[in-house]
Amino acid sequence: MSKRQLEPFAAEVLEVGATAVGLNSDKFLLGDCLIDGALEIWTSAIVPRYWTPTIAGTSSVNREGTTTRGGTYGLKLSIDGSESLASIEQAIRMSPGGYYTLDVCYRNSAGAKTSKITIKDSGSNKYLTDAGIWQTAPTYITLANSNGAWTQFTLNFNAHGLYTDYTITFANLVALSSDIFIDSIRLIEAHVRGPLPAVEAFGVLEAGQIRFSKNNTPTTTIGQLLEIGQNYLFENFDDIRKFKAIRTGATSGLLTVEYRR
Repeated sequence: MSKRQLEPFAAEVLEVGATAVGLNSDKFLLGDCLIDGALEIWTSAIVPRYWTPTIAGTSSVNREGTTTRGGTYGLKLSIDGSESLASIEQAIRMSPGGYYTLDVCYRNSAGAKTSKITIKDSGSNKYLTDAGIWQTAPTYITLANSNGAWTQFTLNFNAHGLYTDYTITFANLVALSSDIFIDSIRLIEAHVRGPLPAVEAFGVLEAGQIRFSKNNTPTTTIGQLLEIGQNYLFENFDDIRKFKAIRTGATSGLLTVEYRR
């Protein structure tokens, strides 16, 4: 019998500094439909690894490392003076009729600027409205202006009863000559039997050498070494839960971890 192929369902970048830290695995046991809703994992400064960016004109999709809600990075959509499109999109799956909560943190760089979220089935048959109901006519969810301060938007809704595959898109609405910052996106299903934990994880180290342990608290001289560019496989949930790491020198390590189940 062949082994079931595990699928990624969440990711994070763990900053390993001068004090031993563990993985934030408790955040990723909640059945989140999104991969890297925290927008921490980027292939380059303009391409988020698990999202598909789309741009037009001189608008752009950017990795943001200064104006963030939490973690190391977030998303910045920079919109040109012609209101050209800048967006990110991800394909997601939801249980037909399942109850979900969408949370997203966002802010604008100027007053009177807005952005939007589009959630639709993969065949573009049904669209989710601001009121959390489905309709046939194309529509979107408006994120009202939040000038210079973070706002958390929350929407509770039931997935459509006929569909499983959807897309979720974040884009500018009325935001010419401004920036839109987005971070900490979550789309959580209310599980009757509780969440399914990660059963495996895969980490890749950047920036600085670290030591780690699954049995004790590591120090700069005690623990297994992980060098820049090396990867590590967490083979089970116990590996994930017990992992602790510390940097060995003056530069903190950045451990990109992809959770699977």
